[in-house]
Amino acid sequence: MRHVLFQKMNISGKIPVKYHNILFTGILLVILIGGVCALIYATPYGPGLINDSVVYIGGAENILAGHGYSRTSGGGEIKPLTVNVPLYSYTLAAVVKTGTDLIRAGWLISAFCYVLNGLLSTLLAIRLTRSRVWALVAALLVVTSESVIRAHTFALSEPLFITFMLATLLLLTYAVESPRWYLIAAAGLMASLAYLTRYIGLSLLATGTLVFFAYSKNLRERFRSIGFFLLFGLPGGIVWIVRNILITGTAANRSLLYHPLTADKLQEGAQTLLTFLFPDRFNLYNLAPGFWDGFAIILVFGLVLCVYIFWRRSEQIKEKISNTGERAAFLVSLQAVFYLVVLLLSLTFLDASTALENRILVPVFVCLILIFVYLLHLIWKSTVPRGSWISLGLALIALGACVYDGRRAVIDLHADGQGYASAYYRNSMTIDALKRLPQVTIWTNRVPAVNLLADRPAYALLAPIDPLTRQKRPNYDSSLQGIRTSVLKGDAILVVFEARQVLEDPIEGQWLEDVTRDIPAIFESEDGMIFAVEKYLQEK
Repeated sequence: MRHVLFQKMNISGKIPVKYHNILFTGILLVILIGGVCALIYATPYGPGLINDSVVYIGGAENILAGHGYSRTSGGGEIKPLTVNVPLYSYTLAAVVKTGTDLIRAGWLISAFCYVLNGLLSTLLAIRLTRSRVWALVAALLVVTSESVIRAHTFALSEPLFITFMLATLLLLTYAVESPRWYLIAAAGLMASLAYLTRYIGLSLLATGTLVFFAYSKNLRERFRSIGFFLLFGLPGGIVWIVRNILITGTAANRSLLYHPLTADKLQEGAQTLLTFLFPDRFNLYNLAPGFWDGFAIILVFGLVLCVYIFWRRSEQIKEKISNTGERAAFLVSLQAVFYLVVLLLSLTFLDASTALENRILVPVFVCLILIFVYLLHLIWKSTVPRGSWISLGLALIALGACVYDGRRAVIDLHADGQGYASAYYRNSMTIDALKRLPQVTIWTNRVPAVNLLADRPAYALLAPIDPLTRQKRPNYDSSLQGIRTSVLKGDAILVVFEARQVLEDPIEGQWLEDVTRDIPAIFESEDGMIFAVEKYLQEK
């Protein structure tokens, strides 16, 4: 039966060898071009814009203005940026130099990375399976994945990070197989660029170090490989940290403080994982949350088990060429595990506010797709009864689900922009009213919206509890009194988006009432309110 299946599927055997490369390249180009067309259709209003997008865009604006990587405060002062690493903003600034604007530059970077990530996934799949057919399957799964598509529709650093991550992993597969210094150095450089794109690029340094430790032939080669890798991988991060310490006195504007993971945070991660694996419209998580939480935990432990199994397989196969796939599988699964480990450590000790949403977890999802294709390839080659049919069936089911979900995602995204590019903010009556007011100090709960849409500097109107530490902000009461005094004197105004929803919340509502007590609302609409003294009424 298997022999018959191979004969039926051995299409390449009927095509002259000289056309194999052309056929493979042609199909891959169709996949990538189709993906870009879908991305264009999904973003008629430009890339999605959220708080981090505005920070990166503001950083790029100041780079272009000659102020270096910095932000503009509510009073117009230029202050150095340390919270977000700088490479994405510098990339935005470089693209703007070609004659486009910053928001368009964000879309171009995402689209370019979308193509690169599809291509790099294909090349990694070839290393994993030594099969161009399975590589094309991997390309289709990555390009049509709803999670991947959505991540590439925002002006954010994740697409660029995935590009550097995949490039690092690909180079490491070659460097482990043939430890030439330039391959090791190139892998280290890509890991360094990944770190300068997102702090979690630190996981790639850990992955590369452990891989060289595991596969080097002797102690000398082990120290040489790890040394070269870190020599090119660490300097970028070290320079960035030193720069931050010299300017602000902190490495990344974060304090080391223990805040244990909450059940809500873990459930958020489980829901995101479930959305990647199954269509969101099935609403599976709400049907049995306890079951799916357990499923997510089992899947993570299964990923760790895969790391061990792939390592053991690569050790058992001594032939250098034949164990390339096993080593690559170990490498990809190890990166997925280290990414999650670094993310959980960050949530526990540095930033408890990080949401375990799609854009944060999508690098792991890309790794899971590659591992899935590798496992399909193993089933195909195995002696399992009807293994070829099982592998083919699973591949077709996964491809069908990805194409269907990806198509629905593109249609949904086409209907409206995302974040601050959505119709909700484009047609905001609060933003329109703010534009008509004279230049004044602004305190708001949506600084990025005011910066981007009203083109005004603004100070953040912060709640008493810091989401990073889950503790009350120091000097909050005195800061609150200072804000109220400046507004009552007529030196500042309060712009509160979704004010009615905030007031209805039992905790947030009390905070907003404390801030706005005795301060009249001079403007109110469905999307927000503006609080100021009466003199601004005539200006509205």
